[in-house]
Amino acid sequence: MDIINVYLRHPVSRFVSGVNKYAQTNKLDPDDVVDKIQIEGLTDRHWMPQWYWLLHLSKYYKKDVKLLPMSAIPHNRKKQTPNKKQVRVLEDHIGVDLHIMNNWLNTTINLEKVITGSRHVLS
Repeated sequence: MDIINVYLRHPVSRFVSGVNKYAQTNKLDPDDVVDKIQIEGLTDRHWMPQWYWLLHLSKYYKKDVKLLPMSAIPHNRKKQTPNKKQVRVLEDHIGVDLHIMNNWLNTTINLEKVITGSRHVLS
């Protein structure tokens, strides 16, 4: 395997959808979930930066990846979270993914370059 296609979801819509899904599943108000994320450090795979997934992948894969938007998936059905409420988006949860998308979306690049070229956004 020489290149892995990696499909990235836009971090803002991903955060909003993830918070709403967690809120619905746990019978909470989405704004309360955002407060718990910010104040208590609540984490969930649905809103954690996708950069962390890339970091874990880089432990085992050292070659190039092609970074593509979710819309490039031919069978993307865009399953929507019902009754989604707009929420306050936390910059520290979307910044690194926005950096990746703004710099390398629709390109083929060495995965390690993505990791090292994005790490500074987290600090």
